Amino acid sequence: YVVGAAFTMFFFGRLSDQSGRKPVGVAALAIAVVACGAFLAMSIVTSLALLTVARVASGLAVALASGASTAWLIETRRDAASGTRLAIVANLVGLGAGPVVAGLIASLYAPFVVMLALLVVAALASLVAKETMLEKAPVSLQPRIGVPRELRARFVSSSIGGFATFAVLGFYSALAPSVLEHAIEVRSQAIAGAVVGLLFF
Repeated sequence: YVVGAAFTMFFFGRLSDQSGRKPVGVAALAIAVVACGAFLAMSIVTSLALLTVARVASGLAVALASGASTAWLIETRRDAASGTRLAIVANLVGLGAGPVVAGLIASLYAPFVVMLALLVVAALASLVAKETMLEKAPVSLQPRIGVPRELRARFVSSSIGGFATFAVLGFYSALAPSVLEHAIEVRSQAIAGAVVGLLFF
């Protein structure tokens, strides 16, 4: 997952700035459908190759979608500040809703069927949504790493805060269900999902 996400951010991080939010968003959803299909296939055949495809494709899709959709949301507002607030809320609500919904449907035979249905709805919504990137630029896959000098102090402090926050969230998300099951003997997937979701909310 991390390999797929890091590869995408490194080489395709600016793609939506160059070719538009809509095509990149739709492409990300298509890759997510491939990942979902691979996960679904694993309910029939257990395969390390399928699992690898599913996880790498998931990383690719999430990294591609998060950058494009965040910029897309910001650009739907008249001022950048309210758009940024909307994007932050949407990301964290999504991160919180994910474990809650996953916990509720985990007892189903194929929860990835539900995910596939949601991806189709998201793809349809993306296709009818208005493109906000009106001026296209030549596509370049050359990585560009750097922060403008005047923003470096703010960037470093924000990065440290963001890294620390998501390190704690990731650690907690990974361990909380196991602690609930083995230490407190709560074996409900719905409760485990709600506990992880609560932290993000």
